[in-house]
Amino acid sequence: MLSIRLKAKAARMNVIQQLQLFSETVDELRNTNVMKKGLSSDMTIKSSKVGENWDVRFVTPKWPEEDDLRSFLLTFRMFISEKEPVFLNRIFNLSIKTLTDDRLKSFMIDAKEKWKKAEGEAVLSLKYQGKLLTLDQIASLWISGKYFHKDPDKRQILQDLDYHSEMIFKHQFLDFLVIATNYIFYADRIVKHAIKEGLIKE
Repeated sequence: MLSIRLKAKAARMNVIQQLQLFSETVDELRNTNVMKKGLSSDMTIKSSKVGENWDVRFVTPKWPEEDDLRSFLLTFRMFISEKEPVFLNRIFNLSIKTLTDDRLKSFMIDAKEKWKKAEGEAVLSLKYQGKLLTLDQIASLWISGKYFHKDPDKRQILQDLDYHSEMIFKHQFLDFLVIATNYIFYADRIVKHAIKEGLIKE
C-alpha cells in the first residue's frame, strides 16, 4: 500500500517534491531497527578437525534478526525497483539533470557509475549451475525468492543450497544491502543539501 501511495503522489510532483519524497523515504529507512542496531554483513568462518573430517562453522554475531530484516526490506526494496518513484538510479538521473552546482553534479555522476559497477560485481565469485551470479542477482534471490513475491525459480535455487552455500550466499546478500544503503545515504546527503541551498532547477 505504501508503494502505491508513493507512485500516485509522485505522478503529481515537480522535481523538488520528487527529491523530497526520496529523502523522506530515506529517513524512513534510517529509522528501521536494522539501521538503528547497525547493518552488518560481517561473518567469520571457523573450522576444526574432527577425526578425519573438518567441521566448518559460520559465526554471524551482527546479522540482523529476521523480523527486523523483513521490515527493513519493505522500505529498502523501493530504492532498487525500477517501478518506484524513489528508485535510486532514477534519483541519480534526476539529480544530474537538475542540479545547478557542477561540483555536486559530478559527485552524483561518479556515484551513479560506481553504483552501477557495484551491482554487477560480487565480492566472492558465486556460481549456480555453472553460471556466475552478480551481486544484484544474489540479492534478488533473497528479496524475490524468500522475503517477497515467492518467485518459484528463485525460491528453488535457495532450497537447492546446502548449509554452507546458503550462509555464503546470504553473506553476499547482506553485503549488497550494506553497499546499496551507503549509496542511498550518500545521494540523500547531496539531495538534502541541494534543496536547502536552492541548487535544483525546476
